[in-house]
Amino acid sequence: MNPKLEAMLGLWCDVKHPALAGFPTEAFCDWQWTDVVRGVRAINVEKAPPQLQPIVSAIDDWNRNYKLGVVFECKVGPGRLLVCAPDIQSNLENRSVARQLRRSLLDYMAGDRFQPPVTLTAQQADALWPGSQAQNATPAEVTPPPDINEGPNTAPIVR
Repeated sequence: MNPKLEAMLGLWCDVKHPALAGFPTEAFCDWQWTDVVRGVRAINVEKAPPQLQPIVSAIDDWNRNYKLGVVFECKVGPGRLLVCAPDIQSNLENRSVARQLRRSLLDYMAGDRFQPPVTLTAQQADALWPGSQAQNATPAEVTPPPDINEGPNTAPIVR
């Protein structure tokens, strides 16, 4: 049997990273992550430069062993990007943990410490979302392919 894309064996969290300063966590998947990562598909960052180290990594199935990012940051051209695979935007009134993770990430991005150390070209960034229409898109919005996010957050990616 092949490993499922949404299955992960656990998490590794960079507890010293300032993006998690407002989100108490250990370096591993503990109770606070269970609701946040339930059914989420981490992003395969194998095609990114090896210097890109996710803030939160999913531990992939040992049969496949992809480098998976749950939360990671990078620069793309002159812009800064923070990617969070879990849904931290819907139903927050009933999901205090997701609300707190969102607050921690937003606070980090609003501060001076949000300086991603790795820069990707637009092509490298597009390669993180295989099958994306980004290369040929003319509208300002691109819908993520179903193999990236089949969860409740199917909002378009705004470029």
